[in-house]
Amino acid sequence: MVTKTKEITAIQRETGSMMKTATALKVIDENRAQGANEMLVFVAEAKKKLEGQRVFLVKPLNDHVKDINAAFKEWFKPLEEVDKLVRGKLLTFQREQEVIRVEAQRLEEERLTANEPEEDLPEILTAPRIIRGNQGSSSVRKTWTFEVMDDTLVPREYLAVDEGVISLAVRKGTRDIPGVRIYQQESLSVRSQ
Repeated sequence: MVTKTKEITAIQRETGSMMKTATALKVIDENRAQGANEMLVFVAEAKKKLEGQRVFLVKPLNDHVKDINAAFKEWFKPLEEVDKLVRGKLLTFQREQEVIRVEAQRLEEERLTANEPEEDLPEILTAPRIIRGNQGSSSVRKTWTFEVMDDTLVPREYLAVDEGVISLAVRKGTRDIPGVRIYQQESLSVRSQ
């Protein structure tokens, strides 16, 4: 349930019948244009007051959420460091064991080709793909990923337009960008005194 302050109630009371007035409004002469302007100024002020009330209500909550997130971020740091360290060690172990497995396979193939007896080969242990413990297990999983080496060679279908960069360039005066239509759009600016 949202707390409704006296200020919010007052704003709602003041704006309650405005929709009927705005719907019936016909701007056909300078006098009515001034009346429409006054209505817009009132709406702008009411929106400003309402936003002030929203901020008044949510700021303490947002500040509290920010504090909680900052505390948890600090509490997670040592866990993330341990996670990264141990994962690295397990992956190194698994890679080393894979090298040993490949070498053992190569030696076995050589032995079979040379018809050597099995007992002459050293015993080579390989790591299991899944490591189980009392608390859980871990396994090596291979996933495809990428690293951009030369962005000029990346095909267009894998590129994204940065609309923020384009918008900033247009506001700074750029009027010609290939593939982009730059145009003026009218909007009404309303200021209260």
